[in-house]
Amino acid sequence: HNDVEALREAIAQCLAEHRQKAPNIIVAVESVYSMDGHLAPLRDFCEVVNSCGGSLIVDEAHGTGVYGAEGRGLVSELGLESEVFCRIHTFGKALGTHGAAVVGPAVLREYLINYAWSLVYSTSLPLHSLAAIRCAYAFLSKEAEARQEILRKLIKTFQSRLARLPAEMVLDSPSPIQGIIVPGNVECVQVATILRQRFDVLPIRSPTVPAGKERLRIVLHAHNTEEEVNALMDAVEAAIHTIKEVKPQGADGASLPRVA
Repeated sequence: HNDVEALREAIAQCLAEHRQKAPNIIVAVESVYSMDGHLAPLRDFCEVVNSCGGSLIVDEAHGTGVYGAEGRGLVSELGLESEVFCRIHTFGKALGTHGAAVVGPAVLREYLINYAWSLVYSTSLPLHSLAAIRCAYAFLSKEAEARQEILRKLIKTFQSRLARLPAEMVLDSPSPIQGIIVPGNVECVQVATILRQRFDVLPIRSPTVPAGKERLRIVLHAHNTEEEVNALMDAVEAAIHTIKEVKPQGADGASLPRVA
C-alpha cells in the first residue's frame, strides 16, 4: 500500500516480460484512500509511471472538495494536472449529489463515448441533478478554502484526542477519514452500537479489513464542531471501557486494548 518501490518493481517486471512489444501500462490509485484516509504519494507515482510511458488514473472521490483551490482535488493541489492522464471526480461525497466526471485528454473522451458501454447505454443524469452539481461547484468556488481550514482544525483536534488511546488502536491519517482500531468483529460492532446512539459511526469488520484490524470509521465534516469531536472521543473512551468490563476477551479471539 502506497509503496513506490513496489510499484517501480512491478512495472519493471512487466516490461521485462513483454520485451517484444511494449505493454500499455495503466496504474489506478485513489488520491485519498477511503478506508485508512491515507494520501497517495502522487508526485512519486507520477515520476514512476511517466518514466515508463504509462498512464496514471487518479480517483478523487475523497479528494474533491477537501483539497485544492476551489476543491479541485489533491492532484490540483500538488500541481500535477499535466502529469496525470485521467482524474475521476465523483459527486456523491463532498458535493452531496450523485454522478461523476472523468477529466482527461480529448482522446480519452472520444474513446469513452464510443467504447464505454456502461456509459453509452446508461440513462443520463436528470436536469435537477445537473443543477445541483453546478450549484455545489459554485458554492465550492467561494467557500472551499474556509471549509478546508475548518477541516484541518477538526483533524488536529481529533488527532490530539487519538493520542490518549493505545498506539495499537490509532490509524495515522492526515485526511478527514479517520479510524480507530477495535479488534474483533463482535467488539467493533458493540462499540459502534453504543456510539450510534449519538454519532454516525460505522463498524468496519473483517474480511473487509484484515482480521484484527477491525475499526470504527469516522468521517469529519466541515459542519462539525470541536465540541462534537471531543464529545465523540469521550463517548469512544467510555464505550471501550464498557465493553472491556463486560467481556475482556473477544469472542473471535481478539482482546480490547486498555484505554488510559
